[in-house]
Amino acid sequence: MSIAHFLGKPVHAMDYGNIFDCNTGNGGSTSGGAINGDIVDRLALGRHFHVAIPVLHGHGLASTAANKKVQVDAKLQHGDESDGSDMADYSTGYQPATITHGSSAETTPMALWSTGPGDYNSGYVAYDMRAAKRYIRMVGTITMPGNTTSTAAAQSVQYAGAIVFGGGDENPPLNTSTGVNSTATST
Repeated sequence: MSIAHFLGKPVHAMDYGNIFDCNTGNGGSTSGGAINGDIVDRLALGRHFHVAIPVLHGHGLASTAANKKVQVDAKLQHGDESDGSDMADYSTGYQPATITHGSSAETTPMALWSTGPGDYNSGYVAYDMRAAKRYIRMVGTITMPGNTTSTAAAQSVQYAGAIVFGGGDENPPLNTSTGVNSTATST
């Protein structure tokens, strides 16, 4: 078995967006609400991958407030309809635990205390995709402290997401034009 058998394929799963700590109409999503990602057709991936890892990344929340706790979740849903109308959580036993960044009572003596923006990632869990339906999507949640109710003073976290597929059932094709993985010999 080749090591290439285990190489992953990242797939864009969620457009860039913003989460705001107030719900006063800033044009983004509200803290704690579900962020539905793009629908991925597993048959269009070119290989039958056995594993999928949803990854949600956020950046932002520059604040002088003591409450800088940001919680990030990412999970997979699956369904039979290409429009996502029948999406349901896929195997809740695989869902990663909520990852909490920062705390609700930060003070300047804390080792990583900062008024600048931070980086926030979801937990990583490899979903066994062998029983998944044809269409999948990542659903994320970013929960922020809610330090304001003012649109002008709103804090935000920018986010994006991907699904990394791995464990394909066949090796990728050999690239004989560059000699990579080539078995040709010169005479």
